[in-house]
Amino acid sequence: MAIVLRNTKGSALTYAELDGNFTDLNGRVLDSDGIRTLVDSDYVIARAPATYTGFDSDFGTKTTTNLSEGTNLYYTSARFDSDFGTKTTDDVSEGLNLYYTTARFNADLAVKSTDDLDEGSNLYYTTARHDSDFAASFSLQTTGDLLEGATNLYYTTARHDSDFNVSLNAATLGYTTDSATLWNGTPPTTVDSALDRIALLVRTLNGGTGA
Repeated sequence: MAIVLRNTKGSALTYAELDGNFTDLNGRVLDSDGIRTLVDSDYVIARAPATYTGFDSDFGTKTTTNLSEGTNLYYTSARFDSDFGTKTTDDVSEGLNLYYTTARFNADLAVKSTDDLDEGSNLYYTTARHDSDFAASFSLQTTGDLLEGATNLYYTTARHDSDFNVSLNAATLGYTTDSATLWNGTPPTTVDSALDRIALLVRTLNGGTGA
């Protein structure tokens, strides 16, 4: 008979029910021989735990797509771009491609010359270029292409007339100390004579040298 449980019945068990429970339990208890027979039986062997050998085979067919994302996040372009956008050269160690520094530039520039530069719109000076331009200047240029300096003034009619008038006025003056200076200390014999005035004018035009 089946074992009668007090919790199932809901009331106290009778003597007959208690005897029946013990009788049933007595039939379930095995001695050592009974246990040995049970262990060797097909019943126990059929229920022996089997070893699972298909994990490696099944796992070999899986990818990260079959795994939920944990603390080790999966790579995505968006994540890379986001992280890379916060980086600068300060985050990258210097390798064969050296970083620019003023000291490095100055050191490299110090060993350079015009020989290291290709000629551009600013042409290098050569004697041939100078001679060619100089010859062209003489054949194509005139004093009209040169600015007047401070000492070598260009000749003008106005300058000639002005200087001539000054010299003429000085020559027509009567005998004075200035006249004697123009004559190098030897005044004309007769200041009022026409010849003396002409002589004084010539000396004046020649800077008072009498030449």
